[in-house]
Amino acid sequence: MSRGYRARFCNGLVGLILLLFAPAFTKANASGSDNGAVVEIPSHGPAVPSPSKRHLPGARLANARIEILEVTRLGAAPPIYRVSGRIDGPGVTRAGVYLDGRMVQPIAVNPNSSSQFFRANLIVSGGALTVRAYGPGEVYIEQDVPLPTASND
Repeated sequence: MSRGYRARFCNGLVGLILLLFAPAFTKANASGSDNGAVVEIPSHGPAVPSPSKRHLPGARLANARIEILEVTRLGAAPPIYRVSGRIDGPGVTRAGVYLDGRMVQPIAVNPNSSSQFFRANLIVSGGALTVRAYGPGEVYIEQDVPLPTASND
């Protein structure tokens, strides 16, 4: 048989398993047996979070939260709502108000501040209104906006 190499996943980590069919390089050969065996090259230690990503703000986006402070209906035809709120926590790079998953109004964000206040006037005739805050890439948190009906203004 020939010598070959194969990669295998071990507990979520990639460990390299070297399949050597030459008896001189096997664990079994070290103990006196002459049959071929699989030799695993051990990792350097336990799994730790990547140090190259600890400094990124996205690692802290889990600590961010969106709080809707007030929702007021300003007009009946067309239905206009004022949404006021606050985005707290580090790592927010952009934010917006979304209607059925599509942005209807961006929210100005200062990436150096850990608290952002916002107010948006929107025409909403139906659908799910939410506020999203994004970290680096496409990682985001979302909060539903409860719209008051005409009967409970």
